[in-house]
Amino acid sequence: MSDIGFALKALAKRFLLSLPFFAISVLMFISGPPFSIFAVFPLLIPAFILVGPISIIFSSPAGSIFNPGRRRNEPALMFSLPEARIMHGEYHEALKMLEDMIPRAPFKLEIYIRIIDLALRHLNEPEVARNAFHLGLKNLKSLEKRKYLAEEYRRLMSLFQLE
Repeated sequence: MSDIGFALKALAKRFLLSLPFFAISVLMFISGPPFSIFAVFPLLIPAFILVGPISIIFSSPAGSIFNPGRRRNEPALMFSLPEARIMHGEYHEALKMLEDMIPRAPFKLEIYIRIIDLALRHLNEPEVARNAFHLGLKNLKSLEKRKYLAEEYRRLMSLFQLE
């Protein structure tokens, strides 16, 4: 809704700017036949001035069908930083970065899966993986996400216990 708020403010400012043109048009219309024919032309300027904010006001709700505001308000997590740390062998720093993401977006399944994978694959710490799994079960609201987390935890535990 910030787009609409911005558009409403711009519309108010531009409307004040276009008031003289409306007044000229009204005066031309009132003055009589020779000038009233051309009374439409001063209205073209306010039309161009006001079209931008008006189009934003009418198109924002329709644009929300394809880009819902709920999605835009979710925190943008940067998984590339922990992944870069993992590639350089800085596993504990990567784990810390992933754990720092949990308070920002506790509902993101991917965080817990990455922590479990890092703990088992690189750190060989099943206790950290188990803690991340239990924290994920506690924080995830969707039953489907919980089931997926449980499946991934079991799969990764069985995969890395063999090594």
